[in-house]
Amino acid sequence: MCIANGNNANQFYNEKSKSSRNDGTSVNNSDEIMMFPRVRRFQPIIISGYVFNTVFYFLLQFLLPYTGINITATSEFCNSTIGCTRVDLFAFQIVSFVNLFYLGVLGFHTFFVSRRAFTAVPQKPLGRILGNVQNANSANGQNVVMLPEADYINIGIIIFQGWDFIASIFFEEHCTAVMMTHHFLAFICGLFSLEYGVRYAIFRIFFFTQCGSFHGVPNLYFPFLSVRM
Repeated sequence: MCIANGNNANQFYNEKSKSSRNDGTSVNNSDEIMMFPRVRRFQPIIISGYVFNTVFYFLLQFLLPYTGINITATSEFCNSTIGCTRVDLFAFQIVSFVNLFYLGVLGFHTFFVSRRAFTAVPQKPLGRILGNVQNANSANGQNVVMLPEADYINIGIIIFQGWDFIASIFFEEHCTAVMMTHHFLAFICGLFSLEYGVRYAIFRIFFFTQCGSFHGVPNLYFPFLSVRM
């Protein structure tokens, strides 16, 4: 499996969409035959995220040698015992850092600063788990997004985990059964959570994401790379 060697996003929230999801609204015929109709509304953002990660990676890989930083990986990640320069691995981990930082900051801000994870949704099991559920009582059956930040978290997960799954195929260090399974399952969870308005628990998605993302930042660098000026 591994190839490695050894315009305003808020427009999506104001659309008058019709659903068949037991919310009392009628079904839009085009949505009825379309797979993941809600995810498709965010398709431009998701594709832009994949393009950004890819372009950013190759740009870093090209520019890092000109920075004057001697990026030396430990012998564990080299074919020799004296270490080697792994610009490709360092660029990959910088891209991962940017994605994790986005998820961590948004999760931290929503959970601890704005506290919208508490105030924007009903504080009961249905509200915490299905915080983005469509409001059948709204005028003309228009969907109501109570917590847009959770959608942006799910979009970030789809972008990062999907890109990381493909990119990891080219890195022996990351192309392990455990990590590839993790990326795949996280991508599927993010995809279905975005489609069906499931927070897969708001407390899980914000608290776990911000803690896990920030916790993962040092893990990206210290075990793999020793950077010397």
